[in-house]
Amino acid sequence: FSKATLAETKIPDDLAAIPEPRVGFVGALSDWIDYPLIAQIARTFPKYNITLVGPLKRGLKPADLEEIPNVYFLGSKPLAELPGYLKGFACGINPFEQVGIAEKVNPLKVYEYLAAGVTAVSTNMPEVRPLEGVVRIAKNREDFVSGVDEAVTGRFRPDPERLKETVRRHDWDSIFGDLLNTLCMRVPE
Repeated sequence: FSKATLAETKIPDDLAAIPEPRVGFVGALSDWIDYPLIAQIARTFPKYNITLVGPLKRGLKPADLEEIPNVYFLGSKPLAELPGYLKGFACGINPFEQVGIAEKVNPLKVYEYLAAGVTAVSTNMPEVRPLEGVVRIAKNREDFVSGVDEAVTGRFRPDPERLKETVRRHDWDSIFGDLLNTLCMRVPE
């Protein structure tokens, strides 16, 4: 995902056709996504274009969003193309419903946004809380909407050194190395 930060990475044509600023989501559009929150962002900021990249799961049709002119569904994209999409976002959102699954998952999309150099706004989830200050974590829907505006306008920007360290600690090589070290300490000689 860090390819999004490279000059040679191009923004795909379908995204480039959508005016800036673009507030983006990359991932499965399933029933645990807070569609009314996305609608609230779109209606509050009609000049921000909400761009959703990913498959609609289980035949879901988010009716809350279908009639809003600044919401765009771009569908599934190959993994190799995602850095280009992320490069075109002013901010990335993680709008999980505040129910069951949000208490149990670690949303990889947040780390993908960070690796791509995209400012991230997230609902308040246990696995995201340690990223406070690097990710704009919202206390409620109104705070989430404000957080999106802060990210788009640049009023919220993570500390560059802390962001760099967070991305380094959460890349797959570091995670695998930590796991391997933990396993080695537990295996009797």
